[in-house]
Amino acid sequence: MGYFANIVEAIVSIAKGMAITIRTFFKTPETIQYPDVDVLDPKMPGYHGHLKAVSERYRGFLTIETNSCIVDQACARVCPVDCIQMEGEKGPKTKAPSLIPGGKEMPKTRYLTRFDIHLGRCMYCGLCVEACPVGAIHFTREFRGATGNYNDLIRRCIPDEEAERVRKMAQEEAAKEKETKPEKKSDKAEGEDQQ
Repeated sequence: MGYFANIVEAIVSIAKGMAITIRTFFKTPETIQYPDVDVLDPKMPGYHGHLKAVSERYRGFLTIETNSCIVDQACARVCPVDCIQMEGEKGPKTKAPSLIPGGKEMPKTRYLTRFDIHLGRCMYCGLCVEACPVGAIHFTREFRGATGNYNDLIRRCIPDEEAERVRKMAQEEAAKEKETKPEKKSDKAEGEDQQ
C-alpha cells in the first residue's frame, strides 16, 4: 500500500509543477528586454506588461545645470560625505534663471570652472538638491553606472574647454575692472586738488 501511495504522491507533485509551468507558458512575459527597451521612457515602446518605467521621483545620478549655478557652494558644504568638489571664477554680473517652480532669478557673479561629483561616495540623500537656492543641482533618472575602473565613478560635469572659456572671460572682466578703477581714482584726485 505504501508503495502505491508514493507513486500517487509523485504524480500529484509533478502535475502541480507542470500546471504552473503550463499556465505561465501562455501568459505574456514580464521580462523587459533591457537594453533594447528604454526603461527611462514612460511608455517603454516594445513592452506590453504591467511593469512601469522608472519613476519621476527616482534618485539616479546627480547632475548640474551650469547656466543656473551661482557657485555659492551650498551643495558642497551641506554634503555629509564630501562628494562634491566645485570651483568658480568671478565674471560679469548677470542673472541666473531659477529651475525651482515659482523661484526668482538670482544675481550671478561667479561661473563654474570645476564641478566634480564622486558617485562612489554619494549616498543619494538629496541634501545638496534641497540646499541649492536656484535648483541647479538635481537627480537624473539614469541608473546605469557599472564600471570596472574606480576613477570612472568621478563624474566631471564641466568639460575642460568650458572651464578654459570661463577663465578667459574672468581674465577679461578683471582687465576691464582694472581699466575703470584708475579712472575713478584720478577723478577723486582731481577733485581734491581743486579744493
